[in-house]
Amino acid sequence: VSAGSSVIAEKVKLSADKGGITVAGTINADAKENSQIELIAGGEIILAENAMLTAKTESDKKGGRILLSTTDKVKGGIDIEAGSLIEVGNNEGIRGEVILTAPRLDRNADGVDESINITQVAGEVKGIVGGGFYAEGSKVYRDEDGNITSVDINKYKNDSASYMSLVNRQAVKDTLHPQLQLRPGIEVQSEGDLNLTAELNTADWRYLTLDNDDSVGRVALRAAGNLNINKTISDGFISELLAGNSWSFVLASGADLNSGDYSAVRGDADITLARNTIVRTGNGDISLYAAGDVNFTDQTSVIYNMGRQDVDNAYGKKKVSERVGRDSLVYEYPIEGGNIEITAGGDINGATSDQFMNEWLRRTTKLDRRNSGVTAFGVIINKPVFEQGIGSFGGGNVAITASGDIHNISVMMPTTGKPVGKTMLGSQGFIFEENKVDVKGGGNMFITAGANVTGGSFLTGKGQAEITALGSIQGSSANKNGPLLSMGDSQFKLTAGDDISITGVTDPMIADNG
Repeated sequence: VSAGSSVIAEKVKLSADKGGITVAGTINADAKENSQIELIAGGEIILAENAMLTAKTESDKKGGRILLSTTDKVKGGIDIEAGSLIEVGNNEGIRGEVILTAPRLDRNADGVDESINITQVAGEVKGIVGGGFYAEGSKVYRDEDGNITSVDINKYKNDSASYMSLVNRQAVKDTLHPQLQLRPGIEVQSEGDLNLTAELNTADWRYLTLDNDDSVGRVALRAAGNLNINKTISDGFISELLAGNSWSFVLASGADLNSGDYSAVRGDADITLARNTIVRTGNGDISLYAAGDVNFTDQTSVIYNMGRQDVDNAYGKKKVSERVGRDSLVYEYPIEGGNIEITAGGDINGATSDQFMNEWLRRTTKLDRRNSGVTAFGVIINKPVFEQGIGSFGGGNVAITASGDIHNISVMMPTTGKPVGKTMLGSQGFIFEENKVDVKGGGNMFITAGANVTGGSFLTGKGQAEITALGSIQGSSANKNGPLLSMGDSQFKLTAGDDISITGVTDPMIADNG
């Protein structure tokens, strides 16, 4: 992007597998919401003097995102020169996110990575007050036997813990930018098929606090062949929903390992989630890129983003729970959920489920004296009861795209209502005299099929939902008349090249807990 020139779009992505990228002009991705700029290169990324990258939003949830990512270990990596500008956030003070991803470096030649290939951050960075500015030190692991074991996972964990020492993190602030937070990136590559054979749980992959940093990282599993997720991938939860940041996860089959772009795939290799397999995180992102199909083996194969707990007021005026058998199910009210993106070059094959949302979306009203007459609706996370395909519980967006068909996929994006009304002392303890809830969650949903959308169930409690098929939106063996649409304060838009048929439209908040 030469001096004096401009690129303007809501989302901008420039990729150079082998060469570098130099920006001397302007890239403007300012938008109402979901603004994004991605510059991905095998060589250097240079923001020259007078270069300007802006990804501001009008959203009250997130303030835009800018990613500069290089695999260059030989030259200068990322170079942000004086006189350049990077700006995210919005006019209401909502911060955005700026991520500088570059290889980890062993400058001391002692076999231990302690640095990152970023030459300088001399330009101005706006919209990251209070966090959101990251230097992601990426390390690539080549898997030779096609199996990720517990031994491999422990090595990833220990290497990252060593890299995230207080000395290394302080050095990034001292030498590059005082607000820049170091975080680890882990990329596992396989030239053939790749099988996850042990649980990957990053919930305790946390690091000593430095200036209130809450740095976590990103794990990418990239197989040139098929990617088989046979065990759970999890973060954001240890006995209860966590309040801090969570790791992000990227899964790719048919991955072009010559490219630093995680979404670059080729061929027809599949991603398959085995039965009893969960892929979940808190406020991180989950991304699946398949050259071929994405397969959910059965209803116990699920993907969901939980959001994070509100550190200032997690449960409102009362911690609501229910006893179901031997289990105590705690209502959670997540915030700041990350996004879920699933893209397939072939089909996306979901699994029919006999579950209704009552098992994980619980509700109580002032007529139910067991909970002091409180009105609340929350999601159940302390017990893994969710078996309805894909969930987003904290307000993140979901985008699902297949070049072929989308079969029996369910996407659940509820709102939650935390009890915050006034209370008073009653004869048997305190009761609620004010019926008031703090509503969070929802998000936007985008379902796009190059052929048909068949069956499925879709819920959005707040936001916009769009289901688009170049063929038909139609029934399946489970929902013979078509998808079931559940909505609250939201809108659905259905577009098809051929026929549209649905089972019906409902509001889950008017149904009892079953």
